[in-house]
Amino acid sequence: MVKSTSAARETVLAPEVKEKKSQPVDLSGLTRVLAQFTPESKPKPQAAPQPRNSMTNLPSTDIGKKLGASATSATPALPRASSAWGFAAQAKAAPEGIFDDITDFVKGVFGSDEHSRHSDRLAEDREERPTVAVIDYFDRGSSDKPTHGEKVESILMDASGLSEEEIQRYNAGGGGNIDPLLEASPEEFQGALDTYIEDRITGLLDGSSDALEDILSDEDSAIRTVNQSLGAPESRIAGDIAAKLDSDPEFRARFLEYAGLPEDATEQEVMQALVDEVGASRRSNENIQEAKERYDSLIEEAWERDITVVDSSGNYGRFADRLEELGVETDPQFHTDVLNHPLVLSVGATDDQGTASVEDDTTTPFSSPRAGADVAAPGDDVSTTIDGEVYSGDGTSFAAPQASAAAAILAERYPELSAGEIRSILRRTAINPGLESNVVGSGVIQLDEALELAEEMAA
Repeated sequence: MVKSTSAARETVLAPEVKEKKSQPVDLSGLTRVLAQFTPESKPKPQAAPQPRNSMTNLPSTDIGKKLGASATSATPALPRASSAWGFAAQAKAAPEGIFDDITDFVKGVFGSDEHSRHSDRLAEDREERPTVAVIDYFDRGSSDKPTHGEKVESILMDASGLSEEEIQRYNAGGGGNIDPLLEASPEEFQGALDTYIEDRITGLLDGSSDALEDILSDEDSAIRTVNQSLGAPESRIAGDIAAKLDSDPEFRARFLEYAGLPEDATEQEVMQALVDEVGASRRSNENIQEAKERYDSLIEEAWERDITVVDSSGNYGRFADRLEELGVETDPQFHTDVLNHPLVLSVGATDDQGTASVEDDTTTPFSSPRAGADVAAPGDDVSTTIDGEVYSGDGTSFAAPQASAAAAILAERYPELSAGEIRSILRRTAINPGLESNVVGSGVIQLDEALELAEEMAA
C-alpha cells in the first residue's frame, strides 16, 4: 500500500516552524461587561443576550495473513486585568450573571470547545470522523524519512484497510535528554539521573494522557481503538544507560564512583547497581506517580466509553537475557511499560517465519519477557510502503498496530461490542503454538476466528 503524504494530510512540524495566523480581537464586548462593576460606576442593567455567532470488506494483505484477516487560529492575549477594575472590591456588588457574561465573551473569542484543550497534541489537522487514533512520534523535524509513528500507522492501514481519514494522529514521547546525565559529576549524578528518568517517563505519560483527554472530551467521537507503540519501562531506561556505560569509559568511571563501586567492579555489580538506581528513582518520584495516576484514570474512562487501548509490550529481551546471565535481580515490574494497565491490550511480537501458518511461529529475541503481554502479532521483519518506498523493521511497535487493526475491525462490524468483549474475543481466539506465555500472552491474534466468535455473540 502506498501511503500518501499529500497536502490534505499535512504532518505538523515543530511548533517553532509552524506559521501562525492571528485575527484581531474585538474587545468592545468585554469593555461593556467590565464597565458594569468598575469602582466609579454603578451596576448597569444587562443587555439582552445577542445571537452568537469505516472500514470495508477487503482482501487480506501480507501483514494481515498471519491474523487470518478476511477484511482486509491563535489570537492576541487579552490585556491583564487592572486593579482599577476592582474585581475583589466589587465582587459582592457585582450584578447577577456578570461573571457568566465574562465567561461567554472569552468563549466567544477563544472557543468554548473542550475538545480543543489538547489540540496541540494533534500531529495533523483534525480528521472529520476518525475511528482509530495513533499516539506516537510524528515530528520529522529536518529529516525526510518517515517517523516511527508514520510506520506504525502505515502498518495499521495495511492490516485493516483503513483510510488515512479514518485515523487521527497524536504526538507523544520525546521526553528525556540523556546528555546532562552523561556529563554529570559523581556529586551531580543522583539529581541528573532523577531528572532524566522523570522527564523520560512523564513526557510519555503526559503526551498519551493529553491525547486520550482530547479524544474523551468529544462526546460524539467515533474513535473506538487507540494504538500506542511507544514505551518507557525501567528496562528500556536502564538498557539505554547500560549502552553508554559500555561505550563511554569516562561516564562509566563517574558512575562507579557515584555507586561506591571499585574500578575493578564485576559486570554483575555494575548492572545490579544500575538496575537498583533506576528502579528506586522511578518508584520514589512523585511527579511520575501523579502522571501515572492521571493516565490510569483516563484509561479507565476510555474503557467505560468502549474504547480499546492497545500498546506494545517492549523490545528489551536481549537486555533481559544479559541481566539473567549475570544473575542480576530485577523487580517484577522491571519490564512492564508505564503505559501498561489491566485494561490495556498489551501486544508482544513473534517471528512468523514468512509463512501463513501460526504453527511454526517462534518468539523474537528482542521481545521483553514478563512485560504483561496479553496477545501477540508478527513483529519480525515487518514491511510497509510509504510514499512508494518499502520500509522494514522489527519490534513490538510493529506488532501492536496489527492487533489494533483487529480490534478496529471488530468494533466496526459489531459496534455493540464493548471494549471488554473485544479484548476477550481477541484473547480467546488467539493461538499459542507452545511459546512462552510471558512473552506472547494468549498467543497470536487470529482475526477470522475472532470474527466468527463475535458473530456468535451477536446472534
